[in-house]
Amino acid sequence: MKFKNTQIEFMKKIEISIKQKNISNSDILLIEEKVSEYLQEKGFNEDYSPNQEGEMCESILDML
Repeated sequence: MKFKNTQIEFMKKIEISIKQKNISNSDILLIEEKVSEYLQEKGFNEDYSPNQEGEMCESILDML
C-alpha cells in the first residue's frame, strides 16, 4: 500500500510516524487506531457529515 503525500502529512500531524516502504502489521493497527479515534473526535461537522479532516481519515482507513 502506498499512501499519498497528503495522507502522510496528515498522519504526521496526528503523530503517526511510519516508514512508507515497510509497513508492518503493527503499523497498520496503530494507524487504524489513531486515525479512527481522530475521525470520531474531530472528523465530523455539526450535522454529522465528514469535514475535510474526516474525509482524509476515511481515505486512509479505506486503504487499510
